[in-house]
Amino acid sequence: MTKLRYPEKKYLSKYDLSQEFFENLNIKVLDVIPLRKVFILKTETGKKILKRLDCDKERADFINICIKSLRDNFNYMVEFNTFEDDKVYKEWKNQYYILMNLIPGREVTFTNPVEFNLSGELLGKYHKASKEALKSAIALGIDESMVKKYEKAIIDIKEIKRLVNSYRFKDEFDKMFLNSVDEHIIEMKKALELLSFSSYNSYRKDINNCVICHNDLAEHNFLISNQGMYLLDFDYCSIDLKVIDLADLILKGIKNVAFNFEKAIDVIKSYNSIEPLNTEDFKLLYILILFPRDFYTIVSDYYHKNKEWDKEVFFNRFQNKLDNEEFRKEFLRNYKRELKEKFY
Repeated sequence: MTKLRYPEKKYLSKYDLSQEFFENLNIKVLDVIPLRKVFILKTETGKKILKRLDCDKERADFINICIKSLRDNFNYMVEFNTFEDDKVYKEWKNQYYILMNLIPGREVTFTNPVEFNLSGELLGKYHKASKEALKSAIALGIDESMVKKYEKAIIDIKEIKRLVNSYRFKDEFDKMFLNSVDEHIIEMKKALELLSFSSYNSYRKDINNCVICHNDLAEHNFLISNQGMYLLDFDYCSIDLKVIDLADLILKGIKNVAFNFEKAIDVIKSYNSIEPLNTEDFKLLYILILFPRDFYTIVSDYYHKNKEWDKEVFFNRFQNKLDNEEFRKEFLRNYKRELKEKFY
C-alpha cells in the first residue's frame, strides 16, 4: 500500500528538510506534509508549497526569468517567494528550490466539459500574457524543433525494435510492442514528412508566433479556487509555438473519452476566443495529434526505464493506449474533414 500511495517517495527523499535549510528560507515550519512531488509546509505565516527543481542552474535561471516575467502580466498563477538575490528559487547544497503560497482549492476534472473549456480559456490567457513576458526570456533561446524531436524519436523506436527482436524470451509487453510498432513508425514518419514540408520552420522563426509554453498541462496543474482558476507548475516551460501546448491540452482531455471530437472542438473554440488561431496553427495541430505520442512515450519509458512502475502497470496502460488508437485515427479523419478549409 505504501508504494501505491507514495509513488514519489524516492523523489521526495532528495529534499533537504533540515532546520538549517528552513532558517535559510527565513520561515518557521510547524509541520511538513508530502503531496506528489512537493511538500506542503505549515508555517507561522500560513501554508506554503516547497518544490525542488530537478534541473541544473542554467535551467533554474530560465524558469526564474519566465516566472518573474509572467507574473507581471498573468494574474492566474500562485505567488512565488522572492529571495534576497531577487530570484524565485533558492540554491541550497547544489539543489534548487522554489517556495510558493498555497491557494486552497482543487484540481480541475477534464471529464467535466465546463471545466475543460475553462482550462482552454485559461491557456489562451496564459499565452496572450506570455507574449509580453517573452521579451525577457527570448535571449535564452527557443526550444528544440519538433522536426529534430521527431527524427530522434524515429531513430529511438527503431533501435528499441531491433533490441526487442533480439530478445530470446519476450514478455507480453514485448509482444504487444512488436505487433504494433511498424504501423506506428509509419505514422511517425508521416508526421515528420508533413512537418518538414510545411511552413513550420519559417513560422516559428517569427517570434510573434511564439509564446512561453507550459508543457505539462495535466489536470493537477489547473487549480480551481474561490478566486477563480489558476495555472500551476512551470518547471517544463519553454519558448515555442502555442499549438504545442494546445495539442497537449486537447490530448490530455480527450484520450480517456474515446478521442471525442466535439469535446476537442469546444476547447479549441474556448482557447480561440482568447488567443486567435490561424490556418497554420490548425495544420500544425493535425500533425501534432497525428504523431503517436502516447505510444512512443510509454514504450520509451518502459525500455529506457524512465518510470518505476510495476510491469503490470505498464502492460495495462499500454493496452489502454493501443485500444485507443482506432479512436485517435477516427478523430484525425473527422478533424481533417470538418476543418478542410484550413488545409487548402
